[in-house]
Amino acid sequence: MNRNQVLLIVVPFLLIFGYQNCQKSNFDSASTLINPSESISASDAQIIPLANEKLERLQFKFNESNTSQPVKHDVDLITGTVSVTHPGQDDLLAVKYCLTSDSLKEINQLFYSDSICKSSLIRKDVVCAQVIQAGYASLLTNREEFELGSATDSCGSRKIDLCKNSELVKAWLEKTKSQAAQSSCSTAY
Repeated sequence: MNRNQVLLIVVPFLLIFGYQNCQKSNFDSASTLINPSESISASDAQIIPLANEKLERLQFKFNESNTSQPVKHDVDLITGTVSVTHPGQDDLLAVKYCLTSDSLKEINQLFYSDSICKSSLIRKDVVCAQVIQAGYASLLTNREEFELGSATDSCGSRKIDLCKNSELVKAWLEKTKSQAAQSSCSTAY
């Protein structure tokens, strides 16, 4: 090997080796990991009482066994009309059904008796994957849309959810999905 060949090998190696980050990481294995389902405390959250809002729509999606994409359910929280849209289907072709008056009262009561907690906390003491957590439902009021259950990373930073009734709302969504077939509307569309 001549001198130029040796330099072409040694110089890049020294440059790469010289720019390696040799700083000791302060990552502390499992003790710094947190549970992404940790609740939001009132001290680090903006609280928006839903009693002061006019609820308009609730959208949620469920995967069905015969499709790879989720089926969208759009609930009108004023009239109780539900539109179900399958993947690739136009909204004009949505299947419509109606909630019972008891079911409509139940979901409105769950929302009106609760508040939205919007966490502003960003954890700097832990390592979090930068993966956005999708919400389980989208709540539209006359002023704002809330992506319930969403967060900006795997640690739950900037989480948006109901302060108290999120599990009850999830159970209501599951019940509504399972009862959709037998809930018909008395008026024609």
